Amino acid sequence: MSSTIAPHRWVDSRAVTPDSVDIVYRNYGGAGPAVILLPGIGGNLEALHETALRLAGQWRVVSMDPRGIGQSGESETISTADMVVDVETVIHTLGLQSHAVVGYSLGGIVAGRYGALHSGVPVVSVDGFGGGVASVGTLDDQQRLRRFMDWARISLRGLTAAPENGDDTWKANQIQTINTALDAMGYRSSHRDAMVASNFVSLPDGRWRRHPSGKIVDGLDRDAYGVDPPATITQMFRSCAGPVLIMYCTQTEWPGLLDAELTDLVTKHPNITVQRLPLTHTGPVTDDGVEPTVNAIADFLIRHLGLGAVLA
Repeated sequence: MSSTIAPHRWVDSRAVTPDSVDIVYRNYGGAGPAVILLPGIGGNLEALHETALRLAGQWRVVSMDPRGIGQSGESETISTADMVVDVETVIHTLGLQSHAVVGYSLGGIVAGRYGALHSGVPVVSVDGFGGGVASVGTLDDQQRLRRFMDWARISLRGLTAAPENGDDTWKANQIQTINTALDAMGYRSSHRDAMVASNFVSLPDGRWRRHPSGKIVDGLDRDAYGVDPPATITQMFRSCAGPVLIMYCTQTEWPGLLDAELTDLVTKHPNITVQRLPLTHTGPVTDDGVEPTVNAIADFLIRHLGLGAVLA
């Protein structure tokens, strides 16, 4: 399927979770089955804007920021289970029935956990794998994966390092630092400025709070290593009963063990499909990578969700 840009506007709204957290979502409209989009930890719903516009030509598309991301609120602690509640809240608020959940990076982990709890819901994870260990491989393989996971944890700690609050000068310096990092990663989306701006939440005293919240990293550590034995990197998908598409970006720095883990996954779970894309981790939401990513997602959704009304 060739994706197209939906010729319509969108509406930003808020929903409130049972534990009183404000969740921001963007409704792109459309008719028929719904597609919920979840961003990665370094971005927010603005990072998925181009993806949403393309999918909204065929489905009712809703992009959202789970707690601790973008303009959404926070709770005392933040886990992926809490983020599943955020997804459920938006779906309930909008009265959505037939739907799929599509997540990028952290959003892919949350999508998998949502699918594990909601049997039959189609799930797409774009380069989103959990923290923890693999279920296959030699001891040397496992050690290489552990070193990679330690590097990833250090990187996430740097992304969310204190102070998380500051004044206008602090915000300007933070934005400069973020943009320098995005340049180094080759992240040059046309919606980049909006994404970066949405990572700062205004506080009542005139200062700013930066997202993503460090509580998310704490929660990911608890999910992966706060259990005995540690979680596996594909654990959430192994509990999904509905159709699952895992899109693996082969130009990321994941150790080769991930290939063996994914092969084991699809061998034991025929409801799961793995599609490899020759992209970096940021590729699916930037520049030329958006189109092939959306096309693969759309093909999966057509098979497992059906089509909505095509916008005129």
